[in-house]
Amino acid sequence: MYYRRKTYKIKPDKLETFNAFFHEYLLPNQLKHGTELIGRWVTEDGSEIVAIWKYKDKESYEQIEARIRRDPLHRRAQQKLQQLGQLFEESKQDFLRPTGDYVGDSVKRPFKMSVSVLVTNDAGEVLLVKDCARTDTWELPGGKVESGERLDLAVQREVLEETGATIRLKGVSAVYQKLSDSGKVTVTITFQADYVSGHIQPHDPEIVAADFIVLDEDNLGQYVTRPHLQLRVLDAMRLPVVTFSSYQVTPFELVSRLNVRTE
Repeated sequence: MYYRRKTYKIKPDKLETFNAFFHEYLLPNQLKHGTELIGRWVTEDGSEIVAIWKYKDKESYEQIEARIRRDPLHRRAQQKLQQLGQLFEESKQDFLRPTGDYVGDSVKRPFKMSVSVLVTNDAGEVLLVKDCARTDTWELPGGKVESGERLDLAVQREVLEETGATIRLKGVSAVYQKLSDSGKVTVTITFQADYVSGHIQPHDPEIVAADFIVLDEDNLGQYVTRPHLQLRVLDAMRLPVVTFSSYQVTPFELVSRLNVRTE
């Protein structure tokens, strides 16, 4: 494994603003492209923040950093930083290597949450994308849910970032779980949605194509070639949507609810 330690010297009165900027811009972009945050700490006087990030190796770190800098979110972060002014006095980073494997059996298995969505327009066409890692197939737009992010907002964000489309969610169609040999667990929630607006084209460096396609069960295999991706599309085309609700705590309240027919 390859670890990067990033240290910021800040003024204590800037701590809250810096943390907000980190959680809105820096953290989502890192997680989106595959970086794992080991932890983030601040000194008691609020003058120094340290974050440690984890990568597979140095090459993986360099590839991820390149993708991050090409991401539109990075440009928005730089613009926001100019608006906020000087958030930190200085920053530095160094790289660490482990001295041993101290992970015990009591550590929980890695868990990831992702979302995808079947978006249809007024003509009944389905919005599909091609990912640079899977150019042999079209698939539903979607991606990884960021830490602390609502599922409904995550899927809307992913569609907008990948295709430029604004959508109206209708509800959830299905849930899928993937187990890897290494013990990693990925759960994918698939939504259904209507297209609202936006010029459809690839907006994310990882998306090489995006388009509305006339799709049905007969021609599905011509576009979506991987069986598990076909299943997601078929389920979303065949199954009725179910209710989705999202709550927050402190204070406890309902913040989102989809497919509500009767109360």
